[in-house]
Amino acid sequence: MNTFLKNYGQSLLLLAGIGIGGACGVIFGKDASIVAPVGEFFLNLLFTLVVPLVFFSVGDSICKLHRQGQAGNVLGKLFLTFLGMSLAAGVIAYLFLLAVNPFEGLSSTFALSGEQNERFDKIPFSQALVQAFSVSDFYELFSKSKLLPMLIFAGLFGFATAKTGSTKIASFLEQGSAVFMKMISFVMYIAPVCLGCYFADMVASLGSQLLTGYLKAFVVDLILALVLFFAVHSLYVLLFAGKNGLKAYWGSILPPSITAFATCSSSLAIPGNIEAAKKSGVTPAVAEAAIPLGTAVHKDGSIVAGVLKIAFVLAIFSQSIAGLGNAAQILGIALLSAIVMGAVTGGAATGELLICTMLGIDAQMAGVIIVLGLIVDMPSTLINSSANVVSAIIADSLNKRGKKS
Repeated sequence: MNTFLKNYGQSLLLLAGIGIGGACGVIFGKDASIVAPVGEFFLNLLFTLVVPLVFFSVGDSICKLHRQGQAGNVLGKLFLTFLGMSLAAGVIAYLFLLAVNPFEGLSSTFALSGEQNERFDKIPFSQALVQAFSVSDFYELFSKSKLLPMLIFAGLFGFATAKTGSTKIASFLEQGSAVFMKMISFVMYIAPVCLGCYFADMVASLGSQLLTGYLKAFVVDLILALVLFFAVHSLYVLLFAGKNGLKAYWGSILPPSITAFATCSSSLAIPGNIEAAKKSGVTPAVAEAAIPLGTAVHKDGSIVAGVLKIAFVLAIFSQSIAGLGNAAQILGIALLSAIVMGAVTGGAATGELLICTMLGIDAQMAGVIIVLGLIVDMPSTLINSSANVVSAIIADSLNKRGKKS
């Protein structure tokens, strides 16, 4: 019993918190939003800690990997793993939609508000890419919405530190990473209550939308998320880490996954995912590089949602998704849209505009897609988050096998 509580106690408390919060959202409706400030305070506190944690952990891990002569091998294997897992998730989603098409007879009568139209007016795709990968001023690196530029900067900083041989800066990165991980562990003590408040407000706000025609899309995305989370990810871990690795994985993956699911933010799960990867046997330096990097560029859940969004839009225009050419187009657009998305709550606007641009449809349709994106955000974020731990396990296993051969 003590072992069970040690492994799953935090998960049970988090589940209890969001369960009570969800029930309050249903029972009290809009009145439940009175507790929204408690959840917002908690998220703001976590976001202020996650950004410097990403800088220190990535900088420290790249520095260590370079000094060990592993940076090139590990990063190469990571990106191959990201690509392979992403394509597999997209293919699974596409085949599921071919077999079970929930959008037959979908009406094209969707009203868009003026505010939604203005959000997406005249934003070129090239500009969206530049904004996703870079910032115009140094201080902008420390914004939670600029995680990918921060990762690039942190990686260069760690690489330069290793090249110059500065032991003081290397120690600064290592100790900074440890300090911010400890700070976040303190904050997580209040997570059950705060996430419960956040979830109560979310259910109160989105409950009516979940009862509309978008319900089918939510159900499909939830089914796919559960299949990936429980079956596909378990299979990956079993193949690359064995039975012991699978046991360790399931003993540590639930708390960060619940955090990601409840907050719709994979970046808030970074600390917990790093710990889960380490407990699953991943080399610490690999875990500290793979998790933040994967959070920015590896989004299996967003790719599944992207396939769903594209199929949804094509159905509105009475277009088929069947055929090899359509499959390649859908998977390619879904992959690109996931890459340019932010890793924070509500960061999907750029990806949804990209879908419209590459399908050659009016940008106002992004308003339709963004509603769908909001509804499927929770299961999508769950997969985005947990897939990063799985990718770290796979890349680390490949790296260890490469050393032995």
